[in-house]
Amino acid sequence: MRILTNVLCQVGFTTLIAKFLILDILIDRDSPIIVGRGFLRTIGGIVNTPERLFSTFDGFCHQTFRAARSDVMKNAKSDSDDEKEYQIKRNKFGASIYGPKHAPYLNYKDPAKRLLAIQTEHTMMRLDHHDPNALDNMKLRKMYCFHNFTMSSCYEKDVTEMQSLGCDREIDDMLRIRLCEAGSDEEIFTSVAWIRAFNMNEPIYVDLCHEFYSTYEFDEVCADDELQTKKIIKFRLGGRSHSLTLLEFSQRLGLYQAVKLEVGGFNVYFEGGLHSDEHFNAQEYWLSISREKNLGLSRSHTSTIKSLILRVIHKMITYGLCQRTIGYDKIQKNDLWLLSMFDTKHKNGYVNVAWLIARVLIEDVVRSLSALIYCRDLDTTTLRDLIDSESKLIPKDP
Repeated sequence: MRILTNVLCQVGFTTLIAKFLILDILIDRDSPIIVGRGFLRTIGGIVNTPERLFSTFDGFCHQTFRAARSDVMKNAKSDSDDEKEYQIKRNKFGASIYGPKHAPYLNYKDPAKRLLAIQTEHTMMRLDHHDPNALDNMKLRKMYCFHNFTMSSCYEKDVTEMQSLGCDREIDDMLRIRLCEAGSDEEIFTSVAWIRAFNMNEPIYVDLCHEFYSTYEFDEVCADDELQTKKIIKFRLGGRSHSLTLLEFSQRLGLYQAVKLEVGGFNVYFEGGLHSDEHFNAQEYWLSISREKNLGLSRSHTSTIKSLILRVIHKMITYGLCQRTIGYDKIQKNDLWLLSMFDTKHKNGYVNVAWLIARVLIEDVVRSLSALIYCRDLDTTTLRDLIDSESKLIPKDP
């Protein structure tokens, strides 16, 4: 017997560090043991013992595994005459019919049909009204599933899938901010801050978020050249007060690397992207991208956007930036303003990503809070609740 420790595994939506006992036992090739039934129920697995089937569904990918005879599983030579029953069967393309079976949208080669099928996959997740926690579970499930699609697929964790959709390069190009010399096409600076912002995938600590949002202050009255020198962002975190410049704040978020700060065009980019939606004509832009004849804020639906690429970008904005899990498919003015900056046909300029997060998005989050946040200072006692035996922060479910 051996022990395997510190194994990172995922059960449902929860990530655990587990310890496994490896038992040196013989495997009966006719009755393979996968894992216990209790574990399978926890992860949503379905076991069909007579048919030797084990199925799971994580929101996007149906996987079915069939127990089959193989040389690895044999302990003794078999004299059975039914080996043909266990031969690997293949489809007309030569691929095994066993193993992972992906969701229906992967059957479409046309990018437009596949993206529409993804939306259909979202609507298939029905709410169980008999479960008192069904609504919260559904929110987490939708966030988890779409998070896998946007974060994993768009940022090289699943390059193959985005290539098959035919939109990986176009989305990547839309997320890059390129500054050129006036009157020429010569690039002086390229920012990938949007890609870094969308690619954030870190644990969420509820207590720390509450402390940050309830104490956050942003001084909007500052000149362009003060963004990199004046301490305009103030907040408390971990029981300590912090004062940062916008540049320091953006570096802490991981939006800019130190080497990029030395590039000649960085100052031009950083000070030239201070925009708001004050003069943005949402009605005009909506009519240019939608099949609707009028814009109804909080009523117009993303399904009427003609460009499927823009639909994907809009979901990335509402999920990844605005953190909306309810009404994410309804149009808001701020969503359209951000979307117009990614739309190369609209030419709405660009925005300083750090400034946008510090000024606009955090204001939206605080404004959307349904109740006042009560936050006690994170003293030593409170921190004990957040730190494990190895002095690491314990992640909590969002």
